[in-house]
Amino acid sequence: IVYLRGSSSDTSKDLKNRITEELQNSMVNSNNHWTVVFSIGMNDCGMSNGENKVSKEQYRKNLEIIITKSKKFADQVIAVGLNPIDEQKLNESERLRNYLNSEVKEYENVFRQVCSEKSVKIIPTFEKLQRQEQWNKMLFDGLHPNSKGHEKIYQIVNKPIKSELNFQHHK
Repeated sequence: IVYLRGSSSDTSKDLKNRITEELQNSMVNSNNHWTVVFSIGMNDCGMSNGENKVSKEQYRKNLEIIITKSKKFADQVIAVGLNPIDEQKLNESERLRNYLNSEVKEYENVFRQVCSEKSVKIIPTFEKLQRQEQWNKMLFDGLHPNSKGHEKIYQIVNKPIKSELNFQHHK
C-alpha cells in the first residue's frame, strides 16, 4: 500500500509538524511493514530578502526530527534528493525567481549529511538530473518537474527503492 502524503508548498517545518499524526493515522491497527519515503527541501531553499525560507541550520534540525519521528513508526526510512532548477526560466516569474541551483545543491548536501548521520538510505538526484540532456524541458515552470521530469526521477529512484523493499504483488 502506498500513501502519498506530499503537500504543495510544504517546507521541512510543515512536514515536521504533521508527520507524527499522519503516520499514526495511516498505521493504526496495521500489521503491515512500513517504509517512509520522503523528499523535502525545495521550498526551504527559496529565498526572500536574501534569506532562505528555512535556514540551513533549521532545515538540518527539522530533518533530524522528521527522521526520528518516522523511525518510531516505520520499519525503514528512505530519502530522495532534490532536483535542479532552470534559473533562467524562473527569472521570468515574479513568484519563483528567488531560487538558485547553488542553494538547492547545498540543501541536498545537508540532506545527505543528516541521512548519513541517521543511517537513512538517500537516493541523491540533483547531479544525476542535472546531467540529463534537456532537463530544463522537463520542468513545468523552471522549478517543478512536469510528467517527463517525474518519469526521469522515477527512473533514478525506482530500482534503489525496490531493492530495499520486499514487495508482494496481489492480483
